[in-house]
Amino acid sequence: MRPAWLLMAALLMPVAGAQQSSVADPLTVGAVPSVVVTGAVSQPLTLTVEAVRAFPAQTITLESTAAGKVVKHSFTGALLTDVLKSAHPTFRSEIKNDSLRYTLLASGRDGYAALFSWGELDPDFGNRGVLIAYQQDGQALDAKEGPLRLVVPGDGKAGRYVSALSRLVLLRVGQ
Repeated sequence: MRPAWLLMAALLMPVAGAQQSSVADPLTVGAVPSVVVTGAVSQPLTLTVEAVRAFPAQTITLESTAAGKVVKHSFTGALLTDVLKSAHPTFRSEIKNDSLRYTLLASGRDGYAALFSWGELDPDFGNRGVLIAYQQDGQALDAKEGPLRLVVPGDGKAGRYVSALSRLVLLRVGQ
């Protein structure tokens, strides 16, 4: 059995390279914009904007720094944890706090990616309130940013905001 860190490194290497290039995700080029939820879930999902809108809507106002300037925007969307829970993560109930062994890899159609621990997302732990947004300042997201965008409260430079969100992969790390 390979160590978990080796598996994570193998999974992240292609993503790290994709972040530095402008190569589009070949799985989503020309496709109807959607988000695929896979990995350690018992019910993988493919969600369109309409499917994300079916979740309870949340609106948050966030400030971040972009090009050296503080910007403030209001975002409306579904809580990321609500969406992920609907895919039924395969947490092991017999292991105390097993969910804390999971990470989420979020990527956009352009290959940009960000990594999260389940603990920072979970309302019982970090409770970051991360949104899969479909509106910014009351308007639908434009083609570059959307139609869905991950927005992360508390990220001062918006580095883990993933525009044109296309994939969410839940991964278990460790034994």
